[in-house]
Amino acid sequence: MRDRRGGWLVGIGAIALVALALACGGGGLAVRAGLGPPLDLQVPLGSYRFLLIHNGPIARCYGLRDSCRRQVVRHEFYVHYITPTADRLLVWVPIDAP
Repeated sequence: MRDRRGGWLVGIGAIALVALALACGGGGLAVRAGLGPPLDLQVPLGSYRFLLIHNGPIARCYGLRDSCRRQVVRHEFYVHYITPTADRLLVWVPIDAP
């Protein structure tokens, strides 16, 4: 009886892992295609640590160093982790304009 229960748990765990992988892949494809909703989320993680999640347009300045002569709007999805000592870009995906 114990072996049968362990087999069921392993089977259910494997199915859940495959479902999670497919969901992450589908979400990644949706973001890459530009189908995700605009999102700008800042999640505080305590003691000056933040997780920034952004999906949507970003205006970047090109030209001289102190002036913004030309603005280019790009669509991006990124996950950024900010701490007092470091700044890490975890995920960055450029997106075609919807």
